[in-house]
Amino acid sequence: MIKTYKWKDLTWTDLENPTNEEIRSLIDAYRLPPVVAEDLVKPTVRPKVELYKDCIHLILHFPNVRRGQPDRTVQEIDFVIGRDYLITARYEVSDYILEFSKIFEVGTILEHTAIGHHAGFLFFVMMKHFYSRLLDEIVLLGNNLENVEAEIFRGREREMVFAISKASRDLLDFRKAIRMHGSILRSLVAAGREFFGEEFVPYLKLITNEYEQVEGMLADQSELVAELRDTNSSVVSTKQNEVMKTLTIVAFITLPLSVIAAIFQIDAVSRPLIGRPYDFWIMLAIMAAAVAVLFAIFKRKKWL
Repeated sequence: MIKTYKWKDLTWTDLENPTNEEIRSLIDAYRLPPVVAEDLVKPTVRPKVELYKDCIHLILHFPNVRRGQPDRTVQEIDFVIGRDYLITARYEVSDYILEFSKIFEVGTILEHTAIGHHAGFLFFVMMKHFYSRLLDEIVLLGNNLENVEAEIFRGREREMVFAISKASRDLLDFRKAIRMHGSILRSLVAAGREFFGEEFVPYLKLITNEYEQVEGMLADQSELVAELRDTNSSVVSTKQNEVMKTLTIVAFITLPLSVIAAIFQIDAVSRPLIGRPYDFWIMLAIMAAAVAVLFAIFKRKKWL
């Protein structure tokens, strides 16, 4: 599927699961290099940036931030940046593109942005929106972590083990998806300087700064997850230790009682107390006294 948007003298063409016919139409319209056309047909594993005579070809991967998906996946977006056109190609539904297309159609963000006369500025506005979208997702993850922290201290630390693991996995997926952006964007600065001129370099560096903000927030949230995991593990361990201490004390108290009861069960000719009046109640009193003594010892040593 192919969609075309226009703003002043600039053209943005968006491709979703492009067919060979659609690629050939772009080759005819924009004289794309054959290598670029081949890359647009199918996904590419490795991100890259290539400078050609009439365009810059950029491949980046982003974490899939679509709502309702149980698992985050990595989606590829190809950018072909010409003098007066921008081509994006993707191979699945992308919320990044859908949201930006609505903004582009309204035109408000473009009217209030000091956008220049070539498509590089359009790419700049698009990438700022993409990274802003990622920042929003990371903030949402941070809010979820605050809820996890509150639940830990409400006594639901066992349930939070899974929640912390899921948050850690989400952050890991984010970092895996964008781990190559830094080096690719630095290479893009050099390519953009040669293709658009020195005056466009500050805009490319601003894109890099946007990425670094995302990377910084990911690092902060990863540290928070690690601290929450340590805290949760400490709470779980403390409660387990309390349970083990209680079971140990119970076992330590019942052991001498079992010994006393076993002594009086020995089938001997002469057994103390057995057969005398109130022998049962005397044995209960002896056991109660033993329990009281042990309890007093435990309290004195602050084991209880």
